Amino acid sequence: MAVRATTLDLSDLDTFLEVHEQHLKNRTVVIPGSAVDGDELSTQFQLDIMLPFSGRQGPVRCNVLRVLPNGDTVAQVQEWPDAVWQWVENVFETIDRVRTHLLDSGEVIRPEDVPVAPPPVVQQVIVERPVAQPVAPTEDVVAPAEERRRTYGYELPDVLDREPLAAGTLTGRGLRDFLVDIALAETTGLLTVLLEDGTTRYGFWQDGGPVGWRTEPLREHETLGGLLLTAQKVTADQVAQALDIMDSEGCKQGEAFVRMGLLRAGQIPTVLKRQCEFLLQVVLREDAGSWAFFPAEDFPQRFAIPPVNVPQTLFNAMMQHSRNVTSDRLYAMLRPRLENRVRLRPTAEKIVRGFDWDAGELKFLDLIITDKPIRVRKLFSITPLTKAGTAGTIWAMNEMGFIDFGEGEQDQAQKLRRITAPIAKKLARVQEANVFDVLELHWICTGAEVETAWRKQRSRWDPTPLGNIPDELRAQLDAIANHLDKAKEALESVEARGVARRGLVGDEMVTQAVSGLAQRADGLLKERDKSGAIDAYQKALDLAPDDPGLLDGLARSKALMVVGEKPKPRPPV
Repeated sequence: MAVRATTLDLSDLDTFLEVHEQHLKNRTVVIPGSAVDGDELSTQFQLDIMLPFSGRQGPVRCNVLRVLPNGDTVAQVQEWPDAVWQWVENVFETIDRVRTHLLDSGEVIRPEDVPVAPPPVVQQVIVERPVAQPVAPTEDVVAPAEERRRTYGYELPDVLDREPLAAGTLTGRGLRDFLVDIALAETTGLLTVLLEDGTTRYGFWQDGGPVGWRTEPLREHETLGGLLLTAQKVTADQVAQALDIMDSEGCKQGEAFVRMGLLRAGQIPTVLKRQCEFLLQVVLREDAGSWAFFPAEDFPQRFAIPPVNVPQTLFNAMMQHSRNVTSDRLYAMLRPRLENRVRLRPTAEKIVRGFDWDAGELKFLDLIITDKPIRVRKLFSITPLTKAGTAGTIWAMNEMGFIDFGEGEQDQAQKLRRITAPIAKKLARVQEANVFDVLELHWICTGAEVETAWRKQRSRWDPTPLGNIPDELRAQLDAIANHLDKAKEALESVEARGVARRGLVGDEMVTQAVSGLAQRADGLLKERDKSGAIDAYQKALDLAPDDPGLLDGLARSKALMVVGEKPKPRPPV
């Protein structure tokens, strides 16, 4: 016997959070087979949900989508009742309050509060230090401490007088794409970035990723001490003391902090890596200036950290950005690609495999690393990720240039057979039709209807979603678009529509239409269909804009319109 009601136990917080991310927010639920005692759920059934902190909530109306091989049932929620969704929001509010309490009490520490982490926001920090008084330069005079500090930093290799491997401006994505390319090629060399204010940054690239930076003139807030000072892990006095140790002993700043007991020796590589990643992100945010990359076989000194994974850093930033975009918007960005087949480019597989993936993301990766690529639309139906996670991952990989959207010869042939005849038919029609028929409109129409029809037709005959098509078809679509635009222009104003109508049906037909619409509006008004009456009066006024009787009828209809009243269904005019 089919079961018409059941309960889903999500009272465990971890279980709730996992199920919410994968199913609840997408209006789906998975009912374990044990919840219905081996029976089958009815096609439509009522569901109660046990939520953390709140107990049983419901009922929720659901429709069965499919039964899985293990006996579990996947169902679609028709609509979340307000009471249920309010309790779901209450769960997250409770989590936020607990998190705030733990952070305020110090029982939990944010990752960014760990001393080795650089600050997420760049802030100017100037460390005031006494500077030696200027003296007349002689061979025996030692340069002041501030001038000696300018020489600190990594030594530049002798490559700047050579031809660069590549160069460009910071506008656009040229530098980002180049850094991904040299990461794939594991290239070693020196990146120079010249900013508009005269600042020059030198990035030391080893085997495809940065291992150190040098900036001239020195920017205090970007040094190790400046970053720790901004993060409030050291004081200004301690930074000044470290600089004095550097001046007197000729050591690096990290070593000075170790001697002061502020860092452990084992922390230095981690701190330097975070600093290197931080400066990479700073450079990639610049949008004015120029860059050049000079290949090098080696550098004068050794570096304490392995190369930063540039593609991983960029990918993480893009994925973080995608989480701030709604799943519907991400899906809409991919809509033109839904019929294309997607796969990871072989040249990117090695570096993508090295990313930090969870189990679900690895399964998704296996779907696009294949000799038989699948369509994007199908990928959404079999992916282990959420809709938003799938769309965000595809978008980020496409932005990185890691995936191909391709079509096989058979796919291309089928697509051409499917679209060629409709395009030719539409073009023949718009070439012969009047301006109303071009937009597939009745000659009794308003300006708003003209705009809506034009947008609909332009979207329907847009070549963008079709991808790679022959030039002949693209030219036909351009011709259709031209006719659509001219038709819209010919019908944009009330006066223009009047001229087009009279030329099409004549003055007598227009007069009869006005009379018929006025009678229809009066009848609808008596039936208390105010919305229908307003629509009829507006159409009549589009035909006879200055008719006082029509203006009075429209005003009476609007005055009687009840806020929130649902319009009655009516046949088309």
